[in-house]
Amino acid sequence: MARHIHRTVDLTILNAAQLSNVISGNDGKITFGSSYAISFFGPAALTGVVTVQVAPVNTPQSSDWVNLSVSGSDVTISALKCIIVANPSFLALRLSSSLAEGADRVIRLLSMIDTL
Repeated sequence: MARHIHRTVDLTILNAAQLSNVISGNDGKITFGSSYAISFFGPAALTGVVTVQVAPVNTPQSSDWVNLSVSGSDVTISALKCIIVANPSFLALRLSSSLAEGADRVIRLLSMIDTL
């Protein structure tokens, strides 16, 4: 088995919005199903505190979303920093900002996947 880095769908919080697009379904299966780890690359600036949210279903309703927590702390995205989440086990992913963002914010994701 070998590990490879795979560029996934970007998460974007649009100007004046607080929620990003959602990665789920086929994109989620590629991103999460075979991933050993996911890297989140923060943009140059963020207006609010941006928290990673996940859901246990492919088509989540608002009540399905929870903050991703690692070792008891919510996973947040910081400007110009990379955070790595190991062994992801969820079916949908989005970002939530505590404030309306002042410009489009693109968070790039890379997955480390296991292949045969």
